[in-house]
Amino acid sequence: MKKEKVGKILVAGVLLIGGTVLAGCGKEEAAPIKETAQQNQQTEQTSPSAPSNSSQEVSQEDSLTQAAKDIKAYFDIKAELEKAKNGEDVNYDMVESIYVENLQQNIIGTSSDWDQAIVAAINGGKGKELDTNVIRQLIDKTIQSYFYSAQKKLHKDIAALLAEGKKEDAQAKYEELLTYVEEVQKPTAAKRDDYWKVDMVNQIDLGLAQEKEAIQSGEVTQFKVAGQIVDKTIYRSHYLAVLKYAKAISEDVAAGKTDEVKAEQIEAWGFYQAIYGSLSSGDQEAADLIQKRFSLNEDPANINFEEIDKAFARAFIGKIKGYYEKAPKALEEGNKELALESAMEGNVFLKNIELVSKDYLGEEAANTLLSDAANWFSALEAEDLSKAKTEGDKVLAKLTLLLEEVQK
Repeated sequence: MKKEKVGKILVAGVLLIGGTVLAGCGKEEAAPIKETAQQNQQTEQTSPSAPSNSSQEVSQEDSLTQAAKDIKAYFDIKAELEKAKNGEDVNYDMVESIYVENLQQNIIGTSSDWDQAIVAAINGGKGKELDTNVIRQLIDKTIQSYFYSAQKKLHKDIAALLAEGKKEDAQAKYEELLTYVEEVQKPTAAKRDDYWKVDMVNQIDLGLAQEKEAIQSGEVTQFKVAGQIVDKTIYRSHYLAVLKYAKAISEDVAAGKTDEVKAEQIEAWGFYQAIYGSLSSGDQEAADLIQKRFSLNEDPANINFEEIDKAFARAFIGKIKGYYEKAPKALEEGNKELALESAMEGNVFLKNIELVSKDYLGEEAANTLLSDAANWFSALEAEDLSKAKTEGDKVLAKLTLLLEEVQK
């Protein structure tokens, strides 16, 4: 989206370009939180603000699903960190304890870089060497990136269970999936819907309804196709969140308002971690540029909305083109399930950049692009490779034109 049209439609720590966090809060690297977990757990047990560890509460905690435990820990951490907004002291020992006991191992299993980011933030808070708002946003948004990965894994687990005919187990996993989506991801999408005037929550609900139906009927292909609607729309919410912050930072810097830019920069970095690796396969240079711009050691004055907007477009277009090659090839090889899943994935990515398409191609051409994409999917579903090629070529031609426009 060109900068002038955007209204129509997003210190001391050092975040390195590769994603790793070093404790720039001091000259020495922050000690891993895991080493002090036992000590901090003891602190919490004697703290007046610490939750009771009664056997009844332990039993209730043990009965929670992993998703429910994750979400509870997230909101407990968030509530403590948000005390800083009212000028209250944050109990970083409590934050540390909740993180270590509930989230750290799973986050390490997803990305050790994300764990290092959270560890550095907590240690920066303990030493009073990081801005409290930066700490809050870094922890919050990095955990949200972990939640994105968690729901993505659950989608794969559910599909595998359905393929084995284990519908009850699939339903149980689906309830976990809903925990992440309903408690965190839909509210996040709703904020971006309001800002950009799009319809991500409705799209997510559409995908969820189709997933539920697929589980009940045991239809693996339907579940995988619907899963792309849910997953890639949540992906879009992360993308549009980063873009919103790019706009805000550009405007704040231009207006000489620098008080909030570091926190906005780190919010964007945290949201971006969920999709950085994926976007890299579309255009590595473009994805790396975005990562660099939102790294905390980058001067916010270097964050230019139009540059970020165009970099995202380049990466998305690269990914979409890949799916437009992959899906017909899968159908030719007799793998209709992979063909339809890949086709929907490519088309949801195409939907994700509809604002860019409208901005650079015009609304009519952008709408036609989506219509051609729908026809392409229908042709693949009907196993009509000839028509699929015709419709697919229309989409690819428009994408080539769009890429030319954003590269100007």
